[in-house]
Amino acid sequence: MTFIAPVKFAIDLLAVLLLALGIKGLSKVRSAREANRLAAIAMILAAFGVLLNSQGTIGISINSWIWIICGTLIGGLLGVLTAKRVPMTAMPEIVALFNGCGGMSSLWWRWV
Repeated sequence: MTFIAPVKFAIDLLAVLLLALGIKGLSKVRSAREANRLAAIAMILAAFGVLLNSQGTIGISINSWIWIICGTLIGGLLGVLTAKRVPMTAMPEIVALFNGCGGMSSLWWRWV
């Protein structure tokens, strides 16, 4: 067993625990904001864990890393700007829009 295996396991475990706490906290208005932050941190950790896990097996090229980082930064910036400008009463529509964007991006990569 290498040193990196326990690190991968710890990242995955921490991501799952933070996501569970985030989902649990969304049930109350007072804790929803902090719960959303916990869930966001969990997703960042999960994505980092997947990239770390695939690094040793399939080898991600530097060009792919650039696309992953740029796409994450641009998407995160657009998401933050949208979330700051949209009133809470319009959140269901924004969530539907974000889900549609995710579906379209997966459709795009299916054809490429």
